[in-house]
Amino acid sequence: MNNIEDNPNGQEGFSGEPSPSEILSQMVDKLGELLNGHPSKNGNITINYYNSVGQRIDSVTTQNFSSDKWFKTSYHTPVENTQRPAPEAVVRAIEKTAHKGLWFASTSWAVVYRVCQIKGYKKGFSQFVRDVNTWPFTVKLPFECNFDAIQKPMTSGKLDGMPDSWGSQGAHEQMVKLGKALLEELEREGQ
Repeated sequence: MNNIEDNPNGQEGFSGEPSPSEILSQMVDKLGELLNGHPSKNGNITINYYNSVGQRIDSVTTQNFSSDKWFKTSYHTPVENTQRPAPEAVVRAIEKTAHKGLWFASTSWAVVYRVCQIKGYKKGFSQFVRDVNTWPFTVKLPFECNFDAIQKPMTSGKLDGMPDSWGSQGAHEQMVKLGKALLEELEREGQ
């Protein structure tokens, strides 16, 4: 076994095994080869790192690559900062549906969250509540957006799929009406 004192510049593992940095370097090279073989395809790749006895060290769940020159584009390309659907469009849809009397309880926010998911929103409940607090509302809504108002209906499974299927899953008729109305308003907005 090599000790760091024996070879202070080496990072070699036990019994002459390659160092973790060498393994990672080899994996990055192999990943580059795989991606260069498919330059026209974009996709997701899952990489799990394990040490020699099978213990999981780390996981990179998703890397998105959009170029065969992935080293230059992947690490230095800024993340798109657009949120789908646009908060301003959602605010207008919320205010219109509230004005029409379709808001019935604080759980109406779960319907808004689910509609936003359908339209491309990818963040969790807590972040959604924080996002809503920054949205440019022009009227005061009758119900507060909070974690419980969203989490409980969402985890019940009643709002899975599209609003047409919510009723058969046990959602209240008012939730279905609000969901359909929000989707229609967002479609009018081009969202």
